[in-house]
Amino acid sequence: DSAISEIDSVSRLRELEGEINSAMRNRKLHTHHGIILRNTIERREDELDDEWFLEYGTIPRRTDSEE
Repeated sequence: DSAISEIDSVSRLRELEGEINSAMRNRKLHTHHGIILRNTIERREDELDDEWFLEYGTIPRRTDSEE
């Protein structure tokens, strides 16, 4: 968790998510651990998005279709 919270690039987060997916497919990572990590990645992506919009624009409103 702490390593993920230090990542400051959405592209790096997506790369990490791909690595986690691969590890789960190859049974090198338990599914429930992978899901927890992916949820943590998604929260970090949201934080980075919010930071960007606070600096450069407005915070977008999520619709039900985006969840």
